[in-house]
Amino acid sequence: KPDITEYSKFKKAQKTYEGLAKAKVIDLVYYDESGFSLNSNIPYAWQEKGLELKIPKSRSKNITISGFLSNDGNRLASYKTIGFVNSEMLIGIFDDFASKISKEIIVILDNAPTHTSKLFSSKIENWRFIKRSRGIKTTYTKGKIN
Repeated sequence: KPDITEYSKFKKAQKTYEGLAKAKVIDLVYYDESGFSLNSNIPYAWQEKGLELKIPKSRSKNITISGFLSNDGNRLASYKTIGFVNSEMLIGIFDDFASKISKEIIVILDNAPTHTSKLFSSKIENWRFIKRSRGIKTTYTKGKIN
């Protein structure tokens, strides 16, 4: 459970960022990732009473989709990874995203283990991140990380 004081500070900052984004002073985006797989976790299906129907288990690679979604929901920068996103991959995703930025941007993400890992945290200074409770703020400018 987050510290209530830190969480309140973050929510206040988030509201400020949303106002600046609405006024088009900055861009505000949210980053997260989600995994997909064709693996069957439930090896059964609906069936007639008294009839046993089994579904064979299948194996597939996990696919992770990572994305930066704009505050207004109209823009998405997405990345596909086969397997799970580790800290090295996350750094590569942020480096690539940063190289495509055209104006100041605030990126907010959660405190997932890869988002708070020592390796990812060691790169924060390169991006001038300021960690917040349940989120991270960073600023970029076109072609250069501030």
